[in-house]
Parts: sequence; C-alpha cells; structure tokens
Amino acid sequence: MISGRMLLIMNFLKGKNKTSYKDISKQLSIEERKVRYDINNLNIVLRSLNKSVIQKMNKGVLIIPDDFQVVCINNNEYVFSLTERVSIMKIISMFKIDNLNLEKLSKEFQVSRSSIKNDLNVLSSELERNQITITYDKAFKISGEEDIIYKQRLNILKSYSYLFGKEKSDLSVFEKYLVNVIEKIFKGIYLIDIYNWSMNLLLQMGWTLNDESFTWYVSNIFLFTWYIHSDEKHPLESASLSEPCFENKFDQEFETIIQKKLTKEQIFLLKSFVFFTNKYASLNEDMDLISTEIIVQDLIYNMSEILEISFKEDMILYKGLLNHIAPLIERIKQNIQIYEELLHVIPDKYQYVLEATKVSIQKNRVLSQIKNENETILLAIHFLGSIHRNERNNYKNILLVCGFGYGVIAMLKDSLVNDYQINIVESIPSYKLQDYKDWESIDFIITTSKIVIDLPKTIIEINPFLQEEDYLKFEEKGIKRKNVLTNYMSIKKRLDFLEEDAQKRVLSIICQELGYSDERILFRQLNLSDLIGIDTIRIIDGDMKWEDAVKFSSNILANCDFVSAQYAENIIDILKNVGFYAVKDNEFALLHGNDSSLVKVSSISLLICKEAVSFGDKKVKIIFCLASRDKKEQIPAIINLTKMVYKTNFIAMLESAKTKEEAEVLIHKYEKEVTV
Repeated sequence: MISGRMLLIMNFLKGKNKTSYKDISKQLSIEERKVRYDINNLNIVLRSLNKSVIQKMNKGVLIIPDDFQVVCINNNEYVFSLTERVSIMKIISMFKIDNLNLEKLSKEFQVSRSSIKNDLNVLSSELERNQITITYDKAFKISGEEDIIYKQRLNILKSYSYLFGKEKSDLSVFEKYLVNVIEKIFKGIYLIDIYNWSMNLLLQMGWTLNDESFTWYVSNIFLFTWYIHSDEKHPLESASLSEPCFENKFDQEFETIIQKKLTKEQIFLLKSFVFFTNKYASLNEDMDLISTEIIVQDLIYNMSEILEISFKEDMILYKGLLNHIAPLIERIKQNIQIYEELLHVIPDKYQYVLEATKVSIQKNRVLSQIKNENETILLAIHFLGSIHRNERNNYKNILLVCGFGYGVIAMLKDSLVNDYQINIVESIPSYKLQDYKDWESIDFIITTSKIVIDLPKTIIEINPFLQEEDYLKFEEKGIKRKNVLTNYMSIKKRLDFLEEDAQKRVLSIICQELGYSDERILFRQLNLSDLIGIDTIRIIDGDMKWEDAVKFSSNILANCDFVSAQYAENIIDILKNVGFYAVKDNEFALLHGNDSSLVKVSSISLLICKEAVSFGDKKVKIIFCLASRDKKEQIPAIINLTKMVYKTNFIAMLESAKTKEEAEVLIHKYEKEVTV
C-alpha cells in the first residue's frame, strides 16, 4: 500500500542518483523521521515488485537505483492519510451531506469504522471553529448562517481550483479521487469544461487576472454552477452589480455545459464576477474613470503628506492604482473578499508604509469602508513599489511568474532589472504556465509562486521583496549583478540646469546604458491645457441628441487630424453597451473610446452647449472628448480636471463662457489654481 506522501517522495527521487534524508525533508517540508519511515515502506514495495531498492549509506545518504521509477498504482493500492480523508469528507459535507455514509467511506478508504468516526470528529471541530455544525438524526445535517456556509464552500473550491483545468491523466491518485467526488456532486458535469469556458470568457474580454483573483473568479463560477444544480438561490443573486457586456454565445455555451437554462438574473450574476477581480496592466474601459481617478488622486495626496514623499510624478503608481481601485470599489460595495493571508508579505522594516496607508484610507469616504486588512496591504504595496523606484539605481532572458498583481510585478521588475544583467521577456501569473510556448527565448524562470508542474527551464523561486537568500540563488545560477555607479533618478535630479530638450537627450543615453525601461522615465507631464487648444473648443446653441453631441465632439478632433473619423462610432458603441458611466449628472461628460488605433495625437476637445444634452436620465452642458494613444499620457491632465471640477467653480464658469478664447483663459486660470 502506498500513501500520498510516499508518492511525493518517489516523484522527488525520480532522475536522481544520490540524495539524503535531510535533503528530502528540507525540499518537501516533511519531518525527517517520516521520510525515514516512508523510505523503509517504499523499499518493501520495491522488493515485492522484484525491483532494486534504495541503498542507505552512512550519515543519512541514500543511493537511488539506476532503474528507479515511480510505481504506478490504482485506488485499491492507495492509502488515504487522515488529512486526505477529512478533506474528502469536508467536500461531501458542505456540498452533498446526504452522501455522508460512514460505512461506505470505511470500505472506500480501507480503514475501520472507528477511524472514520475519528475523522468525522476532526472535521466537526474544524467546522465548529468556523461556526458551522454537523448533527445526526437518522441522517447527517449541516447548519450555520448562510453567508458563512457560502464562504466555506467557496474556500473549498478555491483550495482545489488548480485541479479543474487539468486532464485526469495528469492528476495524482488523491487528486483524481477528489475530482471524481466533485463531479458526482456536480451531477456529472465535467469540471474541465467549466474551467475552459471561464478561460475563454477572460480571453474574449482581453483580461489577464492576477493569480488570487483568477482563483476567486474560477471558484465562483463553479460555486455558481453548484447553486444552479441544487436549485438554491445564490447569495449574490439579488445584489446590485455592474453589468459587463459579452456576446450571447457565451450564455448559450454555459447553458449547454451545465445542461440547464439560466434566468436573466442568473446570467447577469455569472457575468458580473469579473468586476470584483484585479487585472494585469489594463484599465477597465467600462469603469467610472472620473470617480476612480478622484480616489487615486486623494490617496496619493494623503500618502505624500504623511510620508513626506512626492508620489505625484510616478506614472507606474498612477496606472497601478487606477487598475486596482476600480474593482476594489466593486468589492467594497458587495463586501466581497478575494485576498487572504497577506499579513506577512510586507517585511517588518516597511511596516511604516502599511501604517501610513491605514491612516490615508480613513480620510477617503469610499476607501474608509475597507474592512479586510489584506486590501489595505495591497494598496500599501503600490506605494512601497514607488518608494523603491525612487531609491534605486552577458544578459539572461527571464520569464517572471508572479501572482500578486501589477503593483508587486512593477516593483519586482524594477528590482531585478536595476540590479541584474537580465531582460524580462514576459511576466505572467502561474496558471498560464501550462500554456506558455516560447521557451526557446527563455534562460530562467523567476517566480514568487510555488510551481508544481514540470517545465523545460530552470526555476528560481524568490520572495516578492528580495531577501538575502534570493541574492544567493541568483549568484548560484550565474545571474550577474550590474555595476552601476549611481542610479538614474539621482542623475536626473542633477541635470536640472539643462534645458528640457537637452536633458531629454542626455537622459535617453543614460537610461540605455543603465538598462532602465521607458515606462519609468518621467519627463514633463501633460496638463489639461496641453491637450485642449483654441482649435478644439466649440460653443453651440440649440437642442442636440446625445449621439449628435458625441459625433460633434469627436469631429472637432477629427478635423484637426488628431483622431480618425470612426472614433465617434467607437465612443457611441461603448455608451450603448455599458451605459452613461462617463457622465456626471448636472456637471460634465468625459467621453472616450477604447480603440487607440483610431487616435493619432493624444488630445481633448471641449464642447460647451447652451442647452443641456440628455444622456439617458443625466443632463450636462459641458462635454469633454478624450483621445489617448496609450491610456497613460492623459492621466495627469484628467486628475487636474477632476480637481478643477470639485475644488473650484470651473464648470459653472465654463457654462457661462461666450467665446472660445474666454473658455481657454478659464482652463489656464483654474488649472494654475489647483496645481499651485
């Protein structure tokens, strides 16, 4: 009989000639006495199969036979450990407690009935700590508050979500058993079909999630499926959610997979899960850009005040926070918690950044509603990354695997590229590794995640914040440090005596020599007055439909050859699909497209309407139309615009402007007022 721990050791020994009890214990995190016990049992199995055994030498050294192979076994030859048995019973209890039959489990696990009763006591104690109880009266029953039971079910699926996208032939005996148990609970639906549907949906949106968001997202799709098949109402079904727009074929494909017809409310909920998740390096075009940027600006201002550090010039920080805060707002609204167990991510010496973040979010009406400390930690990481960027200064091609999200990735990239002779070819979350193809261009895989699959390149596992052990690993693998005399930011400050154009040319040479990426090089930021000129301002009288107002605003830019004529239709399509999120009732509209190929020059038009234009139930007289080539250039200008709107009477004064020249003067006046 072979246990799961023995299988783990066999896989470790495969391909090795020599090892030791100590090495196995360290690499697999198994107590050395248990390793000795399993090696003895493994030799018994090998002898029974007439195979060469593992030789035990002095000082715990082990010699592995040349013909050593992992022993193939079936369910009847596998011994489930207590932990494995309890895990299986937990799944049955939380999803199909009618199937909890001690006699049947005793035979299935090949242990005594008293052992199964002991397992049940262990499970009951674990669930009681989470305020869930198992009782027996002719049949087992489970009881507890609905939201607690929901979270427990979700956590179970999160624990095993890594199995859902694998073929059964790639699973261990225990994993295969788990998948079979879950598929029976899901009434024969193939888990891999739901997993693939979830992946295709993300591809259709063009989003890449960080690892924890992806796990939460996939697990919710599976839990949603279970609620549908159990004819129970999902706890979030009546919640007020933001509706994304997808093609109807995805609804129909999902209904085919689960063999059930969904209601409109269920389809709405299924598609809405993505709004709670964080995406890699991509701004959600459907989010309320104005409100989000106000929150970001407020947070950056508060952190700058508390830490006495100027964060306002860090475009990586702006981009990372915009990307992070939009879904965070959705999570706050619905009290959704995705992130867990991040308390030890930030080293002790940087705890002051976390404390400053806690104080800063309490000063913001929306962020002060954060109850989960993990969310606060994730915000702090963005600022810690910015601090690192301001402090720092034969190339290997690196595939960077990191599941913590954009803020950590940006910081980690900077640390690695600044200090070592490397090129980061691509950064991906760990769940995308099995589909990665371009291995020829990769020398090493550097990862902050535990990788459990075999890969064709050497893996270097490191901490998100580099520690001494990580530097030793790089040295051991032959990754060389850079020899940089001083860091780029220090040089930049010392070139202030040069004119801007000359400074640009000098800095361009320096950044190439020191290996800094273009994204972190910061030159003069574009203000609102840089993007709006006298030629992009219009004042009109008379009624106008919103579609005509969009076309008029976009055509102002098209006539200046700043955008293509099709840009107006791009904006109209967005508004028809996702609603008038970009319109602030009785204030202003900030229109923007999402196809940068239609933009020739980053710019903004201003349309002043003497008669209010109706966008659904909202009405405005001031319409800005934004065109951006890369979604980053406009950020400082939009932040200034939001400050002008909410800290001055800028909009009211624009509404009363009689000429383009007067409007342009107002823009310069109020822009100067908020940037002093």
